[in-house]
Amino acid sequence: NAENMGENILKKINNFVMHTHLIEEFEEVYPILEKDGCEVLLSLFSSCLYSYRCHTIALPFPPFFLNETLLKDVDRARKSFEKIPSMNSSIIKSLDNDTIMLLHWIICFSHSSISFFPVSLKSEPINSILKELKSNNISAKIFEIHHNTIQQDKDEWDKLSLQYGSFWALHGSDGENWFSIIHNGLRDMSGSRLMKNGQAFGNGVYLTTDLKVAKSFSHMSRSWKNSSKMKKFSCVGLCEVLRHPNVKTISQSGQSNHYIIAPENMVRVRYLIVFPEIAHVGDGWGLFGI
Repeated sequence: NAENMGENILKKINNFVMHTHLIEEFEEVYPILEKDGCEVLLSLFSSCLYSYRCHTIALPFPPFFLNETLLKDVDRARKSFEKIPSMNSSIIKSLDNDTIMLLHWIICFSHSSISFFPVSLKSEPINSILKELKSNNISAKIFEIHHNTIQQDKDEWDKLSLQYGSFWALHGSDGENWFSIIHNGLRDMSGSRLMKNGQAFGNGVYLTTDLKVAKSFSHMSRSWKNSSKMKKFSCVGLCEVLRHPNVKTISQSGQSNHYIIAPENMVRVRYLIVFPEIAHVGDGWGLFGI
């Protein structure tokens, strides 16, 4: 009848307006993140989405893929994710609504929650990392992370940083964990079902100043299937740590220190170092990727 026809027409108009709005927002954010930033976010989400632990580690998770009981509809999310084309493709505008919403959520929601972009300023501590990458002939890309936290949290961190000072340390974790980490920060999973590497020296978040040690805790993960940069990747976070009395040094060997951070609010992930397994000869990020 006429009423149902009117409702269907209105629904189509609303879907078209939403579709157009999501594409416009994506096209605004894409140049800011650059292709590399978008591909890494898609690879981080892909590694999480296809993990057998997805139901527990996928936080955040796109809300439009929650079912009636607010459980994650992982299968439906995977079906839409499979349709996301290469960032070289010009067919993004022809994607269905679910796929556009998912692409928009991964890229634009991430950008509204964090500022995630390739590092352009080679300052400390980046210079130290670059020297180590160069001396070991390691290909990597470094992304800077700014959390858009509430002012109260930022003020508390600034106050403690001024009182105690801070230093830099590294944290390695598998690729499937990093989509959550870059949004939520490092979390102490000691004794929980999410703990993977034990707690030999007690509860807390484990960090080190040794890049090789940090990398050993980040195994190669499969990247987003349409990535033009890499087939697999691993990640290490470069973190700012408060010199608080609760930060425990657990060992010292030469110039390397290892730490346990508890409580977890004593550490912030400032940079993400991504190590690619190159997809094709001639692709990838070269030696430094900056």
